[in-house]
Amino acid sequence: MLRIGHAGHGERPVATAALLDRVAEAEGTGVLVLQLDAGDVERALGDLLVPCLSKRVRLVVEVPDGDPLAVANALTRLAARLGKRRPRVGVLEGHNLLATQLPAVLVALRCDPPPPPGFALAAAEAELGSEPLLGLIAKGAEILATGTLAASSVAIAFARHVHRWQEGDFDRLAAAACVGRILRAGAASVGGDLDETALVEGLPFADIAADGAVRFHATHAGPVRVAGLALSLLDGLAAPTQWIEPDVTVDLGNAALHGPQLEGVAGAPAANWVAGRFVFEGGHAGAAEIAYGGGGAAARGLAAARELETRLEALPGDARVRVEIVGFDAAAKAAGEQVRDLAVAPGRDVRVRLAVRGETGAQVRAALAEAQALVRFGPAGGALLYATAARERRVSDARIDKILMAPRATQMMGDL
Repeated sequence: MLRIGHAGHGERPVATAALLDRVAEAEGTGVLVLQLDAGDVERALGDLLVPCLSKRVRLVVEVPDGDPLAVANALTRLAARLGKRRPRVGVLEGHNLLATQLPAVLVALRCDPPPPPGFALAAAEAELGSEPLLGLIAKGAEILATGTLAASSVAIAFARHVHRWQEGDFDRLAAAACVGRILRAGAASVGGDLDETALVEGLPFADIAADGAVRFHATHAGPVRVAGLALSLLDGLAAPTQWIEPDVTVDLGNAALHGPQLEGVAGAPAANWVAGRFVFEGGHAGAAEIAYGGGGAAARGLAAARELETRLEALPGDARVRVEIVGFDAAAKAAGEQVRDLAVAPGRDVRVRLAVRGETGAQVRAALAEAQALVRFGPAGGALLYATAARERRVSDARIDKILMAPRATQMMGDL
């Protein structure tokens, strides 16, 4: 039997520890999956690493926005500090396409939505499939540190290893892919009905049998609700009954949930592409907000906004700016209208908000400096809530041809 649990981002240590116990109690192979930020290894795994190794539960640590090799080294150092042997760690890289492909090749691919004119490709990543994971598992890796994985990859890789499935067993692979998708939804997948608002105090796990039969469980005492499983399974379908994973195309046309048991899932060969995500960066944008409170706050806020508009008009360049007074300005202000055209509205507390866009960071910083100066030299009682500047970013979905993928699997030797 293969038992897999998914602990999300590791932000619920008590629930994650309970999930580890439930995964470890089954006979067969147990797997615990966590998605972490690169800097959260010690916080999330400080109390879990030793139990995972002692209970022989395979640990998969996915770091979508980090460096898997750095995480693997951090895990090795953590084990040494805890006085334990060095674990066998497998590292899977290759999700970062900018590290393996020229940007000109990537921007030629179709993405949705297309980038605005003038935006440049800043990041590109693709979902990794199960094949390179399978090789690391076969070599005995106790911990897998990976980049961005498809939702199905871990379940398919371990199911193929444990049950000796072939890459052409599409119906069984599709059932395992459903496990990955439901478990990634977290506590909501085994939670309540649509009209329930109570938090679920448990996490999901699943058993995958050799014949492809799947049964879901939860660490909480209550029953596993079919509504949660179904919603997690249907979320994000690319076609009325299908979705595409790197290893299989999943068809739910004849699938049925009999309580926590999933049956009738069909599979077909996968497409020649995998899902990816592109991040484009263009101009610069900034925002600032000043709060005014107490008696006459509306009048002081209006005076500050008028003064800010006057100062911004005197700045060089063609940056686009907008000043508004939150509370009575946003709804009453017509397109192109300025705050100097508004009348004072009643009320005690108001906020003056600035939004600016420019071709250069200097334009944005100059506008924010005027807002910051207004706090000290403008109407009394102003408090700067924030002033931030960043590049404008657009995120697009992309289809990455598999021929462009170059996953790198590395086995780090551990102590016996």
